[in-house]
Amino acid sequence: MSCSSYPETPEEVVEQFSTYLSSGECEKAREFCTGNAMETIQGSIDSGCEPYESKVDSVICDIQGDEAFCDCYETRKSFGSISFPYELERTEGKWKVRNNTKDIGLEEDSL
Repeated sequence: MSCSSYPETPEEVVEQFSTYLSSGECEKAREFCTGNAMETIQGSIDSGCEPYESKVDSVICDIQGDEAFCDCYETRKSFGSISFPYELERTEGKWKVRNNTKDIGLEEDSL
């Protein structure tokens, strides 16, 4: 794997972060984190950081200064199409995931 530069846009950061999570590479995903997201990733690492099948379909962000509010649309084998909200902040010129909600929130009764 070649070394690549840090993603420049919030959309690229969210996509790379999600890809690392789904492939079970939580240590790499942690490089894209700050704030509460660091705790979330540490929890994933502590529980084994198991890979899962997921494909990022699109990421849409609303950038407001040094903050970005993004929705990541993914297709997962076990759930179909779902979306997750992300909050990012620009820290030292780099976009970092500040908050991410990976709770799927699907209830059997609603399916």
